[in-house]
Amino acid sequence: MTDLTQYNGGKPLDTNDVESSGGGGSLEPGRYNLHYAGHEMMANAEGWEGMKIIFEVDGTTINVDNLFTLKHPREDIVKRGLNSLKLFGNAMDINSIKSPDQFLGKSVSADLIRNKKGYLAIDEKYGATWGVPMSKDAVKEEVKKEAKDDDSEISDAIPF
Repeated sequence: MTDLTQYNGGKPLDTNDVESSGGGGSLEPGRYNLHYAGHEMMANAEGWEGMKIIFEVDGTTINVDNLFTLKHPREDIVKRGLNSLKLFGNAMDINSIKSPDQFLGKSVSADLIRNKKGYLAIDEKYGATWGVPMSKDAVKEEVKKEAKDDDSEISDAIPF
């Protein structure tokens, strides 16, 4: 067993005594460029199989993922998953997908929203979200626009 006290003057690390990372606030929902960061094949005992693709949000260390259904007892679910994967590949300028290795070094743009737990997530819209990467200026404008839209909804809800 590793003794971590050796790295803190012989004392246990006090997890309540931490410095701020200085990282600032969280990322606002909006449209961002996403860089392919890996994938994971998944399956369950009921006949479902899918591919989870992991992305890094441009200019951050934040990761988001999307799950593409590849096999399922219900054919309509498979069609939606495959269609989204095809649109994703199209946004990456890939004409024929044979392997996830083709995604290495590629990027797309997509809408990010807050999920029920408050984390950023891809708003897939059955594949309609996937687009070619945007210029840096376009990304900034999209985020500003999204933040402004969010503010107006909040101020409209204030009763005074």
